[in-house]
Amino acid sequence: MSTSSGSDDALAPGELRRLQASQPGASAPVERYRTFWPRFWAGFIDGLVFLPVEFLLWWISGLESSGWLSFATDVLNGIASLAYTILLHWRYGKTIGKMLMRVTVLTYEAETRITFRQSFLRESPWVMLVMAAWILAGVALATATASTPLWILINILRWCSFVWYLVEIVTMLTNEKRRAVHDYIAGTVVVRDS
Repeated sequence: MSTSSGSDDALAPGELRRLQASQPGASAPVERYRTFWPRFWAGFIDGLVFLPVEFLLWWISGLESSGWLSFATDVLNGIASLAYTILLHWRYGKTIGKMLMRVTVLTYEAETRITFRQSFLRESPWVMLVMAAWILAGVALATATASTPLWILINILRWCSFVWYLVEIVTMLTNEKRRAVHDYIAGTVVVRDS
């Protein structure tokens, strides 16, 4: 908000950036938010970063035909992946993929470093889906059952994950700052590094 004198120094940092971006000919600030492709490739790179971990866990789970061992390696992989994303976003504002693609996650209002809470909130939909899948898989293993209703629920979760991914993409492509749903949940925005 501006004071009665109308000076820009009374505006909050986020408001000043939005005001500057809305001015005619202000293409530089808008360019800063064009992050769809860098984010896409950052995700691809992060997947490559995790290939050795996934290969190791796949190899370990293949040593024994126990469903519990396979379940445990899946849980370890999920925990490692979430920890990687949450901790790196919190500490550096970016994963290795985002570092290489030169984009950073910042708070939406002030465009400053995000908190641990915001980093966790960005991943919270995935955390909920993964935990629900683990619970269902654990129930299936504990009861030694392959009941149809249980597998229907597991397949519904798979479809929910796919739908969530599509919603994230559509949301990101339909707003000026390329914010995905998880950015709205956490109060964050991804920007190109200067």
